[in-house]
Amino acid sequence: MSAIWHVFQIKWSLTLVVAGFSCFAFSDSSSNSLFNMSLADLLDVTISSTSHFDETKMSSATTVVHSSPIQWKQQGARTLGEALSHMPSSIGVQGAGTTQMFAVRGYFDFAADTGIAVRLDGIPMNKIRSGTGLLSANGYDLAALESLELIRGPGSSLHGTDAFHGVLSLQTKSHSNDSEYGKSTSVSSALGSHDYSALSVSSHTAEQGTHQAGTTLSYRKFGDQDLRYPYTEPASGLHKSGERSNEQEILNGVFSYMYTPNQTTEYIGTAYLFKVDANQLPGVGREILGESLQEDKDWSDYSSLTSVLKVGINHRRSERSSLSAFAYYWRNVDFFSTDLSNTFLGFRLDEDREESHFGFQVLNRHEFRDSSVAYGYDFRSGSLDDFAETLIGKDDSVTNNQRVETGFSDDVHSLFFDGRTSIASSSIDFVYGLRLDKYTSFDLQASPRLSLIGPVGEGSVWKLSYGHAFRAPNLFHLYGASTTKPNFDIQPDQLDNIEVVFQRQVQDYFVSVTAFKNWWSDAIRSVLLDQPEGDFVLQYQNTGKNEAYGAEFEAKFERNRSRADLSLSYIKSRNVDSNDDYAAFPDWILNLGLGYQLSDRLDVYMNNRFHHRQEASESGVSQGSRQFFRADVIFNWEQTERLTAQFAVRNLFDRNNYLPSYFGHEEGVPDTAINASVSLNFRF
Repeated sequence: MSAIWHVFQIKWSLTLVVAGFSCFAFSDSSSNSLFNMSLADLLDVTISSTSHFDETKMSSATTVVHSSPIQWKQQGARTLGEALSHMPSSIGVQGAGTTQMFAVRGYFDFAADTGIAVRLDGIPMNKIRSGTGLLSANGYDLAALESLELIRGPGSSLHGTDAFHGVLSLQTKSHSNDSEYGKSTSVSSALGSHDYSALSVSSHTAEQGTHQAGTTLSYRKFGDQDLRYPYTEPASGLHKSGERSNEQEILNGVFSYMYTPNQTTEYIGTAYLFKVDANQLPGVGREILGESLQEDKDWSDYSSLTSVLKVGINHRRSERSSLSAFAYYWRNVDFFSTDLSNTFLGFRLDEDREESHFGFQVLNRHEFRDSSVAYGYDFRSGSLDDFAETLIGKDDSVTNNQRVETGFSDDVHSLFFDGRTSIASSSIDFVYGLRLDKYTSFDLQASPRLSLIGPVGEGSVWKLSYGHAFRAPNLFHLYGASTTKPNFDIQPDQLDNIEVVFQRQVQDYFVSVTAFKNWWSDAIRSVLLDQPEGDFVLQYQNTGKNEAYGAEFEAKFERNRSRADLSLSYIKSRNVDSNDDYAAFPDWILNLGLGYQLSDRLDVYMNNRFHHRQEASESGVSQGSRQFFRADVIFNWEQTERLTAQFAVRNLFDRNNYLPSYFGHEEGVPDTAINASVSLNFRF
């Protein structure tokens, strides 16, 4: 009965808000700047993660998607995870102690996310303990970001070891478009179901031709989301259900400064702080023994505090030559907790971890008549400064352990080379790159890439690309954990990728077709030991050969007041040696967005997401739904260029959706029920 009343409240609120919007929407107004960005403007944005030179989606040799605040507003995205959910050939889910995990083009298990490189303003943000930069992904609040880019496929020739399956590049708010000089400030606020609230303030100050400074502060809260999940009681075999609140509180602060003393030189500085607290995220599921050990308390808690400082210089020596350099330091302190006291392990586990990272990069760029080349040096140093485990027994006994890997540090020295040239007597571009990475603890690794790009008539291109990537073992792979046995003989895994792409872009539509194949050798995966050794039941090992292949179709269409955004992918991934499919990753993924501008002031957009997968969750137990379908409806309203509002209803049909689980939860990880939010933005 309470669920029926909840749905009734949402639908009644929708009726009232649409009626209220309509009173404004169809009155006379000359302000329609919210809808003035054309499809051509969206497609011709600068891509910065695929090369050391600025590119567009059409000119890039790498398969990439770009997303910015105008798309997030259109889609009603509130978090980085929600923005990523609209990306082609990829899925984002939650795991134990993680606000958002991410998998691209198959290989779905609880280690796949360690192959995604996360970069913030060019700074590598992956941790040396877990190998991922996504544990606190939702902590990067969209209010503090200018854009995000996702490379689908290997990017090691540009970004090194972490760029194995893909690259997620985040750009903080630049404020450069706010005004040429003077001051501007914007304030945004939001309220919604499940005790959702948000507030952000962003300001920008500029002196003509000299100084620019920007500040963004944001706060976002998700209350109890009442996510019900099924489990089987190990002792009785009865099917029961539990509940997770999935509460999250996010705080961001960004300060940026740029000093331009002349037309050839600029100095930049950025300070970034983000904090996230999350309660009752998914627990350990059936990962340990194939049973739902935590039963109705299958929970984990996670908190993270990250501070980042970056300084740099950009200097143009001549019209065709430039030098860029930057240095950075970042520090992360996080906490993980999960209660295993009712399991055979008999304790609650608390982990306190601290990492610090330092690095710098020097980059030279040269542009010639028919070619361009970039080369440079990259240095990274990471240290696990503290890693303490606390085991609290059923009798309240406390055991404190300082993990043996505490104090581990690793340096990486890298040389990289990136270029493009036109092949003589043809209109074909040859794109090439090579990166050499020398680790203190691992051998020298080489990551090449080669591509050919040629025209097919006016407005169309074909692309043929090859890339090689590697992934060095992280500390979790080497040292294990409370239930995972160490393995110091584990070797880096390798991946080779080939892609064929056709793209066409004209004034009112864009089409892209991609076919790819990956060959993954010495894959690092967690496997069950033949016989448990004390508390150890798992170990990370090199598990032989894997492969993935698939096809992707993307299209964007715009005509008069209507528009459509479509991405469709078919992906198969499997372990070649065992002939087992990674069946939890959806073989079919469809994202369909349909938009219509009702008036000069009111726009409506409907997101539709569909996944079909062969199994319900990673473990292969297929007792739940293998299909995921969700529809969101978003109304964006603009009273003036300074005042805008949004009303969004997510999971419009209130479906009981489940996403696949990294940890073998029965049926998967539940998606949120129907919910709504309203937000206002005012600029002055």
